[in-house]
Amino acid sequence: KKVDDKNDSTTAEDKIEWHDSADHDIGDAIDFKLSSTIAENYDEYETYYLSFHDTEEKGLTFDLASVKVYVDNKLITTGYDVETECEDGCTFEVIFKDLKAVTSVKAGSEVVVRYQSVLNEEAILGNKGNVNKAYAEFSNSPDDEQRGTSEEDTVIVFTYKVTVNKKDKDLNPLPGAVFTLEKFVA
Repeated sequence: KKVDDKNDSTTAEDKIEWHDSADHDIGDAIDFKLSSTIAENYDEYETYYLSFHDTEEKGLTFDLASVKVYVDNKLITTGYDVETECEDGCTFEVIFKDLKAVTSVKAGSEVVVRYQSVLNEEAILGNKGNVNKAYAEFSNSPDDEQRGTSEEDTVIVFTYKVTVNKKDKDLNPLPGAVFTLEKFVA
């Protein structure tokens, strides 16, 4: 699991940079990525189950329409379902009931889910940040229907509050002083 730490203060084309944490403003649409590499013994399976389970805190609002799935960097549009009513309480799941139905998948393939969530007004300000967790569930035995799970991976989106006090040249507060703080965009 990774989050894009995009510098949105420039108009230059900004390539995505995947990290474990990022700083964003409330209202930003934030890019996230989930990925899994397919087992080397994939050919031994008759069917292969894979799902991603993603859980966001209340400061993040998942955008279902933004979900895109890739196999080896190529967009796919079938072979999976996206569920938002999850038994385990997660925010959403991307489920491949049988990954073998996606003919482009092979041993060693990378399956990637990309999506966006908006940092909303309920975002936690400061050092705790807004946590987003995910894990994968997958077939782990070609002889039966056993499933394994990956370790849970976490990314954090930070946002901050700025308090500004305007003072005169003698450092006395200026009551009623008004000014606007804006994001610099080159």
